[in-house]
Order: sequence, then structure tokens, then C-alpha cells
Amino acid sequence: MHFKQINKTTWRCIADGPVDPFTGKRKQIARRGKSKGEAKERVEKAIEEIKKSHSFDSKVKFNKFSDQWLNLYRLKGNKETTVEYRAYCITVINKYIAQLKMTEITTLNLQRVLNDLFEKGTAYHTLRGIHNAAKMIFNYAKEVGVIGVNPVEAVFVPKKKLTLEETNGEDVSKLYLETDELKVFLNTVDAHRNIMNRTLIYTIAFTGMRPGEAIA
Repeated sequence: MHFKQINKTTWRCIADGPVDPFTGKRKQIARRGKSKGEAKERVEKAIEEIKKSHSFDSKVKFNKFSDQWLNLYRLKGNKETTVEYRAYCITVINKYIAQLKMTEITTLNLQRVLNDLFEKGTAYHTLRGIHNAAKMIFNYAKEVGVIGVNPVEAVFVPKKKLTLEETNGEDVSKLYLETDELKVFLNTVDAHRNIMNRTLIYTIAFTGMRPGEAIA
């Protein structure tokens, strides 16, 4: 809060108001009083009245709240393709928790959503997008006072553990030398004149070090 004395009998108090649920912005609230305390009291009363007018029904369900959030997201000037992608993510989440009240939705609820999608083979980048959309929606719900804690904060995106073949896109057998192949290779190395290079290659061959580690 900021106070300013206008004259001997008048004080002005200014404070940030609550987040407007339709614009996502805050407005400064100013009131005057015959004293510092009176000006402050009037500002606080005005803020409380604004909060009541902006507040959502405590029984608001996820599908209704997410629709309002999406409209706000569009009004902020985001690209239409991005808005459409957020809408798609909301559609997916709605299949699980559309009729749940915002105040009832827990971290466990949301984690189950991602886990089930993961088990059904949903791509990792799609899971990330759904997670991000949910996080933004519940962050907004927290900002406007619908919930006290964002349940998405503790939710993680499941990730498949890739095999070496999947990581490199090739047969693992092609990445390593068999014993007889290693012997032929090291015989060729022994003929190399530079002892430092020979030492380096032997170190890599018998310790499994990466080339960069061995050079260091």
C-alpha cells in the first residue's frame, strides 16, 4: 500500500487490487479518507468487494473453469494454432475429470490421468503439452482464489526408458567389438609409432571410458 497526504485533512491510499479473472491483470485501487487509517480501511473494503464480484462459484467444475481459462488465454493474443492445441489438451483432460469440482481435484487425480495416457501409448511430447496446459489452468485457479495450492506442481510426466537400439537407431552388436575383432584391432594399434595414442586406445578398450574422458 502507498499513502499520500493530499492536505491537512485528507489522505489518499493506493493498493493493488485482485487479479481480474477476465483480463488476468491487476488494477490499482485508490480511496481517500480524513486520516491514514480511514483511507486504508476504505481501500481494503473496496478490494474485498471486488474479490466477491470476481470470485468463482466454489462448486465450479473443471470443464467449466477450463473453458473460461481458454477464453482468457485466447484474449491474451496467443496464436490460434497454440490456442487450438491447448483446447485439444483440455479435451483430453476432460475425459477424466470434467465433472470434478476444482476444489476436489488432487495431485493423485492428475497423476493418474498422465499415467493412464502413458500406458495407452501417448507420445511424450503430447504428455508434456497436457501437463503444461493443466499447470497453467490450475495456476490461474490459484491466482483467482478458487484453490489454495496448485495440485499439478507435484505431478510428473511419465517417460519411457529407451533401449540402446531405440536411442541410436541401430543394432547394438554393431557398436562393440567381439574378442577376436578386438585382438586384430589392438595388433594394428601396436604398430602405431605414437606411444601416447597407443596408451589412449588401450585405456579406452579395457576400461570402457568415453574418448573425451580418456583424453581428459
